[in-house]
Amino acid sequence: MHQQIKEAFQVDNQMAQALMNATTESMFVIDTEGIILAINESVVQRLGGNPDKYIGTCIFDLFPPKVAKLRRDCLNKIVKSCRPACYKDNHDGMIFEATLHPVVDEQGEVEYIAVFGRDITEQVQATETLKTLNAQLNEKHQQLERKNIALRETLICINQEKKLIGSQVQANVDRVLLPLLIDLEAQIPPRFKNTVEFIRKSMLEITESFVNKLEVKFRKLTPREVQICRMIRNDLRSKEIGAILNISTRTVEGFRRSIRKKLGLSENRESLRTYLQSI
Repeated sequence: MHQQIKEAFQVDNQMAQALMNATTESMFVIDTEGIILAINESVVQRLGGNPDKYIGTCIFDLFPPKVAKLRRDCLNKIVKSCRPACYKDNHDGMIFEATLHPVVDEQGEVEYIAVFGRDITEQVQATETLKTLNAQLNEKHQQLERKNIALRETLICINQEKKLIGSQVQANVDRVLLPLLIDLEAQIPPRFKNTVEFIRKSMLEITESFVNKLEVKFRKLTPREVQICRMIRNDLRSKEIGAILNISTRTVEGFRRSIRKKLGLSENRESLRTYLQSI
């Protein structure tokens, strides 16, 4: 039977062999028992020897017992199902992928099987390397994201600290330094008043950020109202403001009502100080 299959396969053998040798991958034809009927040059070069050495021998004798069993089981499934199959296995540190196509006779029985095999070791290794690199890249990305989160939190804390320091500086200017300058201005000779005025303006520049925001947002406020807004923002009472500005508490209350109206707080119960501190 093997001889008949071999003779049948050898019809137009030169063309068939030329087609098989056209690929650099492994290609051979076996019968249902694993007997090699044809083999291409790539397989011969890999195994050593010449084609005649392998024609008529059993393919499974070329592999270690475990590999041979896996491949024989695959062959038996193909013979039974009459359907193509594909398998992968490791052999001598190499990874092979083989596709097996059954050829059936007139009765629909598998007569022989064409096997196309290729070495996918480099491909698998490249895929594994890519997976490793992707995992490392993902870890680096996560580390960077964690550092960015920590940096953002640090910047938020710094900005909050700056805001707190700014508020404390502004409060000290309004509560301590400006009242002292006003008292000083009332007691010194006229020739020193320009110097005191320069010092007063320089200190006011420290709190200019709040003043600028207030003047941009509410242009109808007078300079005196802006000054009182700054003092209210720093938690000064009407009596304290009056003492600093040398005006009555009643006058300060009038300014407060005017400020609330211009800020749109006339019908609002929100504290004027709380509102100003939110700006």
